[in-house]
Amino acid sequence: MEKASSRYTSTPSRPPATKSVDWKVGLRLKFSPYLIPHQLEKLIKVYIKDNVPPGQMPSHVSSLVSESMREHEVEGLRAILTNEDMESVFNERGESLCIQGSVDVSGWQTLAKAIPDGFSLKSVKLEGMVLDEEMAEHMLDALSLMPQLDSLVLDLVVVEMAGRTAAEKALGKMAGPNLKIQTLEIQALGSRDRPDFDCNALPLLLKLCGNNSEVTTLHLSAWNAKNYQYYALFDVLLKGAVTDLRFRNIPANDMDPPDLSPIAKIPNLLKLDLSGSSLQPYSMESLLVALKEEENRLEKLDLSGNLVRERTVIALASLLESHKTLQWLEFNNPRGDVTCKPRSWTPKELQLLTDALRTNTSLLHLDIGMSDHPLLQLAPGLLARNNKYLGDPL
Repeated sequence: MEKASSRYTSTPSRPPATKSVDWKVGLRLKFSPYLIPHQLEKLIKVYIKDNVPPGQMPSHVSSLVSESMREHEVEGLRAILTNEDMESVFNERGESLCIQGSVDVSGWQTLAKAIPDGFSLKSVKLEGMVLDEEMAEHMLDALSLMPQLDSLVLDLVVVEMAGRTAAEKALGKMAGPNLKIQTLEIQALGSRDRPDFDCNALPLLLKLCGNNSEVTTLHLSAWNAKNYQYYALFDVLLKGAVTDLRFRNIPANDMDPPDLSPIAKIPNLLKLDLSGSSLQPYSMESLLVALKEEENRLEKLDLSGNLVRERTVIALASLLESHKTLQWLEFNNPRGDVTCKPRSWTPKELQLLTDALRTNTSLLHLDIGMSDHPLLQLAPGLLARNNKYLGDPL
């Protein structure tokens, strides 16, 4: 199958991104003159009459684009993408163009043909859809025609397997040289049999992070991974450019908790968020020990909502005593080692943290859910002292 660069970029019908003040007047004529689905007709009418509240514009335009793709309405979609102010509707609001639901190959071809030169959109979200090898390639064709695109969100995207290597082929194609993704956020991506992260979806993640060295922000949610999957991802991240890594709401592996120490070796990592995952104490401790022993520049760490025992606090205190760049620490809502229920910090643990703060020279923000405790009453003064030397908090 041809590559995106040869199939679409030289198409004569691709328009320049010129805008007309009265372009909505004739918008309906750009769509099929015959009966179109009621949902699309309704979206067009509301859009033409400018009856969409500003706060709902991102959602409305996203629905309009998604329905136009499904109905293969090239000319109508082209008029919208060419004339709508993507900067104010999406970019300035920090919103993504959300392509929702099932889209076939012709739908992705429709989008590719409709995108104008110089298209300014920065973020795309794919939500609730099925990908196979052919769809992934045509999706790449379309996304590659967005020169400003730097953020991709995959939410409830299903990988449809046609064979053992189908997922690897499909996902690998998304990391081609024409995509310059810097922020990759994946929420509950997996196979048709299991819509959470599993081995069928792993190749896509590895390809996106491994072949695209420009990914600096990687946020993963609901990844029900096995240990070998963690380690395969860590191997890729050790060679990449990720500075902001988030594993959020990752189910705990009670029987065989993963060793998270390789995270400490990610060369450019500045922010790490492992909150809300009920990680086992072993996983927490392996990470904290490695962060102390390995050379790293970590500045922000969030461990809230994970399992804690006294040994975990000892490892955390030891890290605070010696780390030179950590400025922000969150450890709210600690969980019991055995019960996974909320637990309180013991007096001994609080004393360990207090003693560590006396020697720490970098921390600017600390939140363990009870910073007003008498044993931590000196914390504000110590953090203010560090702030005087280091500048404003993150």
